[in-house]
Amino acid sequence: MNRKLLSALILSSILALPGTVLGAEANTVTITQEEQQQINKTIANLEQEIKALRERVGKVETAKAVAKAPDKNDFKFSGDSRTRWINKHDDKLKPFQERIRFGMSKNINDQVTMNIRLAMMDNTTFGSGTGVTDTANKSTDQDNVRVLDANFVHKGLFGTDYVTIGRFSQKYLSQNYWVTSNGGIDGIKVGFGGKSPLKFNASYANWDVLTQNYIRNAYSLDATYKVNEDTTVTGMYLKEVSSNTADKAYVNSTATKPAVPAVVGDKTMFDVRGLGIRTKLGGDFYFEGDYTNNVAMDKGIGYYYSVGYKEADKKIPNSWGLNLEYRKIGINNHVTAKTGAAVDVVNVKGPVFAAHYVPAKNWILNGYQGFGSKWAYDGDVTKGEIRGNDKTNYTRFEAIYNW
Repeated sequence: MNRKLLSALILSSILALPGTVLGAEANTVTITQEEQQQINKTIANLEQEIKALRERVGKVETAKAVAKAPDKNDFKFSGDSRTRWINKHDDKLKPFQERIRFGMSKNINDQVTMNIRLAMMDNTTFGSGTGVTDTANKSTDQDNVRVLDANFVHKGLFGTDYVTIGRFSQKYLSQNYWVTSNGGIDGIKVGFGGKSPLKFNASYANWDVLTQNYIRNAYSLDATYKVNEDTTVTGMYLKEVSSNTADKAYVNSTATKPAVPAVVGDKTMFDVRGLGIRTKLGGDFYFEGDYTNNVAMDKGIGYYYSVGYKEADKKIPNSWGLNLEYRKIGINNHVTAKTGAAVDVVNVKGPVFAAHYVPAKNWILNGYQGFGSKWAYDGDVTKGEIRGNDKTNYTRFEAIYNW
């Protein structure tokens, strides 16, 4: 501490003394007028130094306050907006469709997080809405809001990685074609694995909302094992324990393809096992493949394989990727209404070409084109099954913005 600063602090202490003390000392000390003036001048100078010192201290404190990290924002918002065009080559109206999903999460405390995700204009046809259809009355969708996710996640509860209670989403295997990210599963999901290469989730939930009553209450397991930096293996198991469907019936039944004859008392429609893999092939090439089998019903086998070159990363402008895929999906393999696939997976086999491009950060453009498509199973028309070989191809283009 320099001499001026020490003098200023001493003088500040002296000036803070009660006036009676100074008065008492003044009565015992005799000073000349010239000395008094010099004292007054010294006091004035020291007061200026004290003032300057206080200003410097104030600036330092202000700088510290500015440099201090801002308070943690407990609210996080996310979502995506998608515009798509699909051509099933069936001579039907092919308008653009739009979907918006909005999500919010909030940390209740260090262990508990609340999550909500909504779907708005869920694949609504351009020009349609509540009470509005096109001139040919071919649009029946509405501007609605649907709750995809609404749950609480408790980290580390009872030694688990997490426990999710409420409505949640579920992904399976590597390709996620069976189902993915569509929410609508009500129940409990528990995660295990910690920092080990093997991680798995177990759940018991009601699937009515997601599957439109095809799957009701079911147990589910999905696992991920990272073999090394290049290869990851995945697995799934789903067992339905109660169903809204009284009798066994084909999942993909329609007005033109009715259900198979009922099997009285068979209420379990889904008993699914599956394996998946993702591995690098060398250079920028990689392979992904999923195999699933719904053993509760015949024609329940499905597989989807893809060889990819490079990958489009929504965070990296001008990144891109190409995929050549092949799938064969049985008529009773999965609930097609809510599958995660971007192409036709309804009783179909054949190749698909896909291209992806990121024109700007958080934007991604996707294109899919099926070719040489055929029915996966040549059915018996007496049972309402499709008979024939060739199936119309599937074309899809879409633009997605993520935030």
